[in-house]
Amino acid sequence: MQKDKAKDNYSFGVADICTLSTGESLTLNMYFVSLNYISPTLLASMVNTIATLTFVLAVILRLEDANIRDIPGIAKILGTMVSLVGVMTMKIYKGPVVKNLGLTLIYIDRGNGVVHSNWLKGSILTAASCITWSIWYIMQAYTLRGYPAQLSLTTWMSFIGATQSGFYTVIVLHKQTAWTMGFNIDFWSTMYG
Repeated sequence: MQKDKAKDNYSFGVADICTLSTGESLTLNMYFVSLNYISPTLLASMVNTIATLTFVLAVILRLEDANIRDIPGIAKILGTMVSLVGVMTMKIYKGPVVKNLGLTLIYIDRGNGVVHSNWLKGSILTAASCITWSIWYIMQAYTLRGYPAQLSLTTWMSFIGATQSGFYTVIVLHKQTAWTMGFNIDFWSTMYG
């Protein structure tokens, strides 16, 4: 009984509120906006650096030990290097074109087909998304040390992220045509999600 009472006495601090508000909405909204400006391949390779960025930031903030004199420290640094080599390989390697052998099951209409090509804006948005994502992971680990109910924290993060993304979407997509759903990829992606 005493243990349950201690769980109810946890109060939210500034770091906890920042964790709740930055995690899912800020990082993912910057991620999806950057898709309008750069190629998905570059975006995917930059997002794969999040694990490396998180480790480097944790070492800089002295939250992670990277001692090169013991085996766990060497393994962490080696894993970070392998991760970066994989990201660079994914971006640099140009393999053969993969062709579709059959009919396309789902056709995604890109509207008027215009994709804004602004590599500088897209790269800045993607880098900011990756950095905030890494910071969110660090803040989440820090918050979970003191927060006794991990599942309720996840529920709160999802609820606040969905609310913030909803407000953002209403502001950006205020035309009624953006909210109508036909029996196409919009319907199936909503049902899947």
